Amino acid sequence: MASPQALQREDYQIGVICALAIEQAAVIATLDGDEHPGLTPMSGDDNQYTFGRIKDHNIVIACLPAGSTGTANACNSEENDVHLGDVVVSQPKGQFGGVVQYDFGKTGEDGKFKRTSHLNEPPKVLLHSLQKLQTMHFRKGSNLREILDAMFEKEPHMVKRFGHPGTEHDQLFNASYDHESGPTKCDRCDPLKVPEDWEARETSDPRIHYGTIASANQVMRHGPTRDRVAADLGAICFEMEAAGLMNNFPCLVIRGICDYADTHKNKKWQGYAAASAAAFAKELLSFIPKQEVVKMAPAYKNEHWIVPRGSSTHFTGRAIVIEEVQERLCNPARELESKQRRFVIVGMGGIGKSEICLKVAENIRESFWGVFWIDVSSTANAERGYNDTGRTCGLPEPTQQEVRTWLAAAKHKWLLILDNADDPETDYAQYFPSGNRGCIILTTRNHQCQVHSNVGYRELDTLDRSEAIGLLLKTTHVEPSLWESHETIAGKVVDVLGSHTLAVVHAGAFIQQGLCSLEDYPAHFVQQRQRLLQFRPTQARSEYGDVYATFEVSAKHLEESAHHGTKIALALLRFLAFVHLDNVPVSIFERAWKKAQAILFYESQEKSDQRTDLTKWHVLSLAAFMQSLPDDKSRRGGHRSFSRFLKGMRPKKWRRYSKSPFDNEFDTISLDQACAALASLSIISIDKTTHTLTIHPLVHAWAMDRLEISERDKARISTGCILAMSLQGLMYEPFWSQLEAHVESYLHTWPLDSSVVSFEVIQCLYNLAFCLGVTHLSPPQAELILMLPLEHESLKVRPKADIDVCCMLVTCYMILEKFSEAKTLLEKKIQAYNTLFEAGHDIMFSLHITLGRLLRISEKTDDAIQLYEEILLHPRLPRGQRARVLVGLGRMYSQFREAKKGILLLEEVVQIHESKLEPEHLDRLWSQHDLAEAYYKLREGQKAIAILEEVVQIGKRIYRTESMDLLVSQELLGRAYILIGEVVKGIELVQWVMHVQATTLQPDSPYRLSTLHHLAEAYIDTGEVAKGIKMLEEVVQIRKRTVRAEHVNRLASEHALGVAYVKVGEITKGIQLLEGVVHVEENTIPKDDPNRYLSLQELGDAYLKAEQVDEAMELLTEVVQIERVRLEEDDLSRLTSLYKLAKAYLRAGQANKAIELLTEVVQIERVRLEEDDPIRLLTLYKLAKAHLRAGQANKAIELLTEVVQIERIKLEEDDPSRLLSLHYLARAYLDAGQVNEAIRSVTEVVQIESATLESDDPSRLESEELLAEAVRAKENGLQDATLGQPSDLTIDPCLSGESEETQHISNALVLHDSSILACSNGQS
Repeated sequence: MASPQALQREDYQIGVICALAIEQAAVIATLDGDEHPGLTPMSGDDNQYTFGRIKDHNIVIACLPAGSTGTANACNSEENDVHLGDVVVSQPKGQFGGVVQYDFGKTGEDGKFKRTSHLNEPPKVLLHSLQKLQTMHFRKGSNLREILDAMFEKEPHMVKRFGHPGTEHDQLFNASYDHESGPTKCDRCDPLKVPEDWEARETSDPRIHYGTIASANQVMRHGPTRDRVAADLGAICFEMEAAGLMNNFPCLVIRGICDYADTHKNKKWQGYAAASAAAFAKELLSFIPKQEVVKMAPAYKNEHWIVPRGSSTHFTGRAIVIEEVQERLCNPARELESKQRRFVIVGMGGIGKSEICLKVAENIRESFWGVFWIDVSSTANAERGYNDTGRTCGLPEPTQQEVRTWLAAAKHKWLLILDNADDPETDYAQYFPSGNRGCIILTTRNHQCQVHSNVGYRELDTLDRSEAIGLLLKTTHVEPSLWESHETIAGKVVDVLGSHTLAVVHAGAFIQQGLCSLEDYPAHFVQQRQRLLQFRPTQARSEYGDVYATFEVSAKHLEESAHHGTKIALALLRFLAFVHLDNVPVSIFERAWKKAQAILFYESQEKSDQRTDLTKWHVLSLAAFMQSLPDDKSRRGGHRSFSRFLKGMRPKKWRRYSKSPFDNEFDTISLDQACAALASLSIISIDKTTHTLTIHPLVHAWAMDRLEISERDKARISTGCILAMSLQGLMYEPFWSQLEAHVESYLHTWPLDSSVVSFEVIQCLYNLAFCLGVTHLSPPQAELILMLPLEHESLKVRPKADIDVCCMLVTCYMILEKFSEAKTLLEKKIQAYNTLFEAGHDIMFSLHITLGRLLRISEKTDDAIQLYEEILLHPRLPRGQRARVLVGLGRMYSQFREAKKGILLLEEVVQIHESKLEPEHLDRLWSQHDLAEAYYKLREGQKAIAILEEVVQIGKRIYRTESMDLLVSQELLGRAYILIGEVVKGIELVQWVMHVQATTLQPDSPYRLSTLHHLAEAYIDTGEVAKGIKMLEEVVQIRKRTVRAEHVNRLASEHALGVAYVKVGEITKGIQLLEGVVHVEENTIPKDDPNRYLSLQELGDAYLKAEQVDEAMELLTEVVQIERVRLEEDDLSRLTSLYKLAKAYLRAGQANKAIELLTEVVQIERVRLEEDDPIRLLTLYKLAKAHLRAGQANKAIELLTEVVQIERIKLEEDDPSRLLSLHYLARAYLDAGQVNEAIRSVTEVVQIESATLESDDPSRLESEELLAEAVRAKENGLQDATLGQPSDLTIDPCLSGESEETQHISNALVLHDSSILACSNGQS
């Protein structure tokens, strides 16, 4: 062994770190022999060291600066019987490596504290030696007593301070029992306050415990907290120093126990605890092989820090990613401990990859001898980075290879960060040092670099929204106390930036410099997006300067690549700039390709430029994207380049063939390679399940802004041709639902005053706009179409195309309720073409049919009907145009005038469509829906359901779930189910429609409000009136806010709400609403308009219930007079008005007039309705009571007998309607003097009600009173005698309300009174 004088720094392989001087003294006392002479300290090292030897090891002893806590506090448990003076040794157990920092972490959203710190395990050499020592202890026991005795023999004066204090001073109190105030000794503490299982230690020999040590930045002096934390962690003791060493110093922690981590803490045991720990350390050192220690890497502090800059002071979020990287590099899985560890971080430019690496490097710097940063964005940069690193580390004239070799041979831990590994054509493994040493972090945009990872791979997405908001507010220097008040507007800024890290930082810098306010930034972004994204802060600049420059790095890689797929990738990027950024279906391109072939082959010789169809011009424009396809004749299924393909496929004479001669297949391989090239640079992401592409909002903006104006116009036209061709003939398929958002986004890119507009461009735009209008065109979509440059000089010489465009624009004006603009445009076209074409020309038919539709939608129904009827009489009307006219007339007849005639017309249309069109054709589905709606309004529910079930079944196949066409049919089907009594099924279906609309429509959407209106009516009709009224109140409130007072939908909802109020007895509120509706309608619609007389009808009924009989008779008389002229004899609305007026006459005592009206109704219903129809029975019942009131008992008997006979068959014995009819039949018998018949009938009622009703039930009491009256009549000798005068009715609904009619109404669901609601549905 070398003499102490000859020892150098490298000869000391083991260090002992003590927290207190008393601990250092104990360790020094265990040295074998004398202390060694000190060594000259290294520059900047202020620590004081003691050198010496224990067994075969030269050791150096250091002590922390004065003020540390030292020693440890025990946490006694059933598993660990720890006493004062015992020794605790850190040993991996469970999820912990021997030491856990229990106060380091974060509080989550649930309010619970989560530890995020993870400390290293002790070195394997120490753990193996520890295991060997434990084995010896099991066999022969510990040598601690002998070592302590030798220490005291060597240093006798230490016995007083370091000797055993005596077991009588080892006292553990209950956790909840605090130290009594006074001296630090526990003389005043109650010795009985001890745990039940506590047993004093009889021997003074220390015991050794192995397991988890809990470390923190604070002293543990609270018994309950001690027990809780110890139980949670499985900890044996608490201390304060170990956590600061474990990740930076390969070590084992040995602690002597001096107190129980409670308020009874004192220093009496401190010396002995230090001596015990020192004794164990000496014993352990005797089991550590010197040669194994020599093999270990020295525990140096970080010596090499070659990192370009520090992490940003504004760094926010990414805590999970940072923790994951640190954990994988510093605490790898067991099988990777002896291998080079590589972690790959992938993400788009500016997302924060480099910033994460800077943060990780700073956090774990002291765990590595060297941290090195190399920019590998190019071969030259990589070479320069390695050269600079070698020179900094003292290598003479280093090359990249020499530096990598130097790192591979280093015995120390090093971290190498390879930044900007973005080039898809570079194999970055060439930059890795060989061998199994070191750690590497690789940042890249290329997903293929994942193959280099062996300990971890993380694909970065944008920042979490809350993190992005925090980052923005930090960079704008908003005081943290004000963050909450700025959160909403900051969220808007973050949203427009897509939570892109670099963009958020630069936005904050822009705002912080006073160039705009936080509130104004979103508006500035819309107006000056390119300028803002090219903004470069003056301080703390990013590597590439601005956001767009970051993305240009990716484009540069594509432009410099010689690979063919990258050329297509650039073309694909230009296409993606003009469509929506999410879920772009890759199948677009193959569909467009196939349509291009069809256009070239099937185009006829007639001048196609007279129509709005796509032509060869659009195919040639498509070549801007497709011409990049490879010219590989040898590949099976391949094809020539697109431009050559066009030249070769132009036959001299176009003819139609049953089979296309184009055998060429679409080159899916090249397209897939292009997608992969963009994805490899994180420009796009690919969903392999749905085969769609997605691009970040800022990359999407950059892809367009980077194009020159001429290049942008060319790309815009090419994109439109691809979209239009991919949709040709396919708008009825589910594919349309995938493209709707992309068509909208594309159309938004067209300025109204574009200079590149031509007729061919209009053809393309028209086709795309037409696809939007195939389903229900929303108001925003209508606004969008009106902003397109569709009105162009080139249309003046192309009448057919001009009319197509005109009709589309008129439709948009109608959707926006700009009826005057629509009429002006139509009249202008009609005037222009009247001089060119005769009345029977197809163009003139189109214009006049569109004018009729405008008149109908703008509520000029009579004018529309007159125009349509004139068109229908024209002998040269084409069959297709005839179907359009019939649909319009059918709708108006069924809604406003002759319902049956309307149905006949709609049935004819459906027959035409079913004979000519496929089941999935939208024209056929729409006409079927219209016919079903007409059936519904005539209460022919079964017919409506038969059609609607088929329409909905087909709709589910061809529409997406939220399609308005599908939802409208589903809602009508639900209402039809309710109409025929399948209430639960119907309401569930309407509720489903509401649920879907809630996810896709705004609360004030007309479609949503219409469904809510109908659902409310369904609830009211089925007895859930309160729920229905609440919904109608919401509808009315929104419509008052969003539409004018005379709007038909607003009036319909106010009408329905007024009727509902009357129904629940809130008659005053109901009358107020209905009077308002009637007042508006008096000034806005004709006197004989159905909506108006329906409102008059309901207001009259409300007056009747409010006992305003004269007002009711006046209104209802007016309604009946109008309806006798306008409506068919058996129209439901007309019959209902007659019925209500009859009630008013009865209430006014004019029974004969009531009988006259009710007789008319009964005669019609005998023909129109089934014998057992509830409405017909109610009318018979009402007429019978009118006859009773008029003293015509025999006629009442005749009617009531018919009702009772039918109800005996149809209804249960105890049905209230049946009992009520029997009751009044008994009354009629009694009034007619047929007392025995009266007794027989009312006795049957009394017997049933006695078994089913309570004794005080009003109905039962009335029946019993009637029976008593009949019995008295018999006793008075009136049997079978005619009374001559009608008896005084106990309750006459004709005079005192309608409580008894509810029995009949409950049996019918929708009767005369509620049929008005069904009829008025058309208003909504």
